[in-house]
Amino acid sequence: MAIILSISLAGSLCCGFFAVTEALADEVSETEEELTQTQQKLAQSQSQIEDIKDQINSLKSSLDEYEDDVEGVNAQLENIEAQIENKNAEIVLVQSQIDALEESKSKQYDTMKTRVKYSYENGIESYLQLLLESRNLSELLNRAEYIVAVRQYDERIMDEYNESNACSTT
Repeated sequence: MAIILSISLAGSLCCGFFAVTEALADEVSETEEELTQTQQKLAQSQSQIEDIKDQINSLKSSLDEYEDDVEGVNAQLENIEAQIENKNAEIVLVQSQIDALEESKSKQYDTMKTRVKYSYENGIESYLQLLLESRNLSELLNRAEYIVAVRQYDERIMDEYNESNACSTT
């Protein structure tokens, strides 16, 4: 009987052991399946992280290109602003030259007007009278030289006036 009892006890223990083993095997199998799923999710997450890192690097590269473009445009803008300042300075200089030429033209016009008025009022008769009133040949020649010098001066003033008038109209 003791043998039967031992066998029955051994059989009970074996059945219990097999039942526990089977339950543990099921639990291990479930845990392994969960581990496999978790590893797959981890691999997917790492893949997504790598994709996001690639996108970040691409965006950084694009940002660097845009910053370079902005720097280039800023440099061009500074260059254009410097050119504008230079042109404005040139405009001021040219305007002062124009003002000076207009003032000179006005003075020449006034001088010319005075000379024409004098010549018109006194005419050739004053030159003839000046020559005829000479007391000797030396005085006559001096007065003739004076008349020639005055006529050359009048012509020079008239030429300068006409030249400045031609420059101001072009």
